[in-house]
Amino acid sequence: MEGDFYRPKYIRNLNVLNKYLVKSLSNFISNSDIASGHRGKTDFKKKGVIYIDAKNVRMFGILQQDLRYVDKQSAFNSFERQCRYGDILINRSGDGTIGRCCVYAENFESCVSGDLYKINSTKSINPFYLAIFLNSKFGYLQLERLWSGVSGMVHLDKSDIPKIAISIVNEINQKALEKNLKYLYSQTSSL
Repeated sequence: MEGDFYRPKYIRNLNVLNKYLVKSLSNFISNSDIASGHRGKTDFKKKGVIYIDAKNVRMFGILQQDLRYVDKQSAFNSFERQCRYGDILINRSGDGTIGRCCVYAENFESCVSGDLYKINSTKSINPFYLAIFLNSKFGYLQLERLWSGVSGMVHLDKSDIPKIAISIVNEINQKALEKNLKYLYSQTSSL
């Protein structure tokens, strides 16, 4: 365990969270709900299945500029790596991008790169609320606390994701937040 794990800002963050109704993300997902793409050489094509990389994952959706494609039969497009509406995409590595996440709310066929984790959509927690929480100070500090590695070469382990404490709000508030985030997604998709 690295010394940074016990930094005061991380402990304060958890202390504030614990004043509210909090559940571990493991109450909503298991390790088998988390997949990542192929790491290694990629044979890009002019057309095919959209290959979502770390640079495409933004807090307000998928950046649709500079998209790349892979062949449909490619190993990159196995069922577990295919993106489906409501999946959460989290950048698993990279200085400046690690921890950034969004909900996959697109209508095009795509798969994730090896730089991303994909959490399968779950009915037990609203994915839009989960993305908002993970991108908030309370979620991000927990993700940051779990990173390992050295400067510029940090990564997030798949087994750590279910350990994240999630502040639980009622379904009405989750739906209201979903509506607001969808609006933001619609406004940024044309950028």
